[in-house]
Amino acid sequence: MLNQYGEPTAHEIAPDFLSRILRPYQPTGTVYLRSATLTDLCLSTPAPANRPLFSSSGSFSIDSSCYIQSTGHFNAVEFLICFNQLAYATLGHLVQSGVFGTCTPTRLSQDCKELLPKISIERFLDHQLSSMLILKCTTRFREPINASSFTGQLSVSRLTYHKSAFLVDTRCAFTGSTGGRAEGDVLLAYVTHMARAKRVDAYDDARAAA
Repeated sequence: MLNQYGEPTAHEIAPDFLSRILRPYQPTGTVYLRSATLTDLCLSTPAPANRPLFSSSGSFSIDSSCYIQSTGHFNAVEFLICFNQLAYATLGHLVQSGVFGTCTPTRLSQDCKELLPKISIERFLDHQLSSMLILKCTTRFREPINASSFTGQLSVSRLTYHKSAFLVDTRCAFTGSTGGRAEGDVLLAYVTHMARAKRVDAYDDARAAA
C-alpha cells in the first residue's frame, strides 16, 4: 500500500526477492539474514529533521560462523556481514519498488531526485558487489549477543550525490533475543559510474541491444 505521498507503507520484503538479493553470498552458510521488513519511509512526508529517510529491520540467525570456529558471541566481522545483507536488501527493495520515481522526494537533493529513478533493479543487481563500498564504520559492542537469534535495525539519515556516487549515512543496531546489543554508524558509497542521467540511459540502451 502507498500513503498519500506515494510512498510504500511498512511491509515485509518478499522472501523470493530477499533470496535473489543475497544470491552472491557463497553457499557455505554465509547468509545470516532470514527475513527483512521496510519499517518506515519518509522521503516526501513532512517530518522532523531527525526522522530517518527510511528504516528497515531484519531477523538474523548464525548457526555456525562462515569463517571461524564459534566465539560464543556476535563479533565485528559478523556485524559487517549482517549490515551488508540488510543494506543490500533494503536498498535493492527500494530500487525494485520504483519509489524514487513514483513519489516526490522533497527531502533529497536535485541530483538524487534526477538519478535515483534511473537505477533499474537489473543495474543494481549487475553492480551490487562492485558498486557498494563502506567508506567509514564505527562500531560499539555494548553487551554480548547470542548469535543464534537476533534482530537488526537499519536507518538512513542522509542520502547525497557527489562525484558519481551516492553517499548514504546509516545507523545500524543489533539486539539479541535473550539480551545484548551492538550498534554502529556506517557511511556507504554506491558508485554509479556515471556523471548524469544521460549516461544511465546510454547504459540501458547498450544493455538492451546486447
